[in-house]
Amino acid sequence: MGEGGALSPQVAARRYRDLLSEVAPLLPLEAARWGDSMRAKPFLPTGPEWNELTAPQGWLFSEFFPNRSQRVIRMFRDDGMGSKMSAPKISWNASSRTVVVTRDNPTDKGEFYLTSDGTDPRIPWTGEPRGRKYTGPFKAEPGDLLRIRLYSGSNWGPISEMTFSH
Repeated sequence: MGEGGALSPQVAARRYRDLLSEVAPLLPLEAARWGDSMRAKPFLPTGPEWNELTAPQGWLFSEFFPNRSQRVIRMFRDDGMGSKMSAPKISWNASSRTVVVTRDNPTDKGEFYLTSDGTDPRIPWTGEPRGRKYTGPFKAEPGDLLRIRLYSGSNWGPISEMTFSH
């Protein structure tokens, strides 16, 4: 659900738009099959009602997809699933040409661990840290795929990643 990930708002919206263009010609048939003809005015994949939902400025693309990731994460956390910690924020300081990592939530405790080869800083199955501990701004090389997590006790926060091409 993170930036550029398979469930990120941008990627999910693009995938939905692609799938929608494939099935749109079939929607009137499905609507008739499932009783949409019982409505006073059938819901068709044309016209203002359809455009309110599916146009680039419509509800799906202006409200639903941009906000969905945070809503799902909040629902998971409210149900006791997933980390209570927030994903770290990775930023590029162009003047010093360094990478800076910050906490999205200042109440999160722990230390950041990172890798630059695209592997997870948390070793699968053991949960032990891998990579190096973040101690402050550092230089990244072109092609580095940074992955960073917050580690507190035996708990890991969500992963953040960024690829460098500077």
